Amino acid sequence: MRRFGIAAALIAGLASTPVMADADADLTFIADALVSEAVIDGIMVALWPGTEAMFRAPIKTPHGEIQFSRSAQKQIIPRFRAAMIEAVHAELRGILVQSYRAEVSPAAISAFAEFLRTPEGQEYVTAQPRILERSQKLGGELGLKIAQDIFPEIFADLIRSGEKLFDAETEFRLRQWLRGRGEQDL
Repeated sequence: MRRFGIAAALIAGLASTPVMADADADLTFIADALVSEAVIDGIMVALWPGTEAMFRAPIKTPHGEIQFSRSAQKQIIPRFRAAMIEAVHAELRGILVQSYRAEVSPAAISAFAEFLRTPEGQEYVTAQPRILERSQKLGGELGLKIAQDIFPEIFADLIRSGEKLFDAETEFRLRQWLRGRGEQDL
């Protein structure tokens, strides 16, 4: 009987604060919807080559270097990946909940959660990993294109300044490359 009384009091307490309880539930729902396993897997795929390389290279410790055997790597790497996925999910969920709470009104949070529960919202959630993957690819391509446009200007300005920032071979190659791009005054 006492357990029933405690449970009833707990339920009554939660029911008496519907805005906060609903807002927290909505925030958690939104975070879980936006930080799905597929989204985290996409993040891990992007990070994975460097992470795997970390376990294949010697690890420096205060007591010397450690080199894992191939059999140890086969055991460590999948476990590390699973632990990373779990940790990333927990961290990103916390970051999203905190960010939404700080930046978005409870009414907007409720409306967004309500949208995500609709078939259209579920379509959005399902598309998120593909959208993020495409955005990362296109963002990388855009960054490379912009860098290829900006670097020649920077290199030309540095060479024109007369400062010796490059060894002779590098400067010669930069000058050839820049002249090929139309920089004739080098």
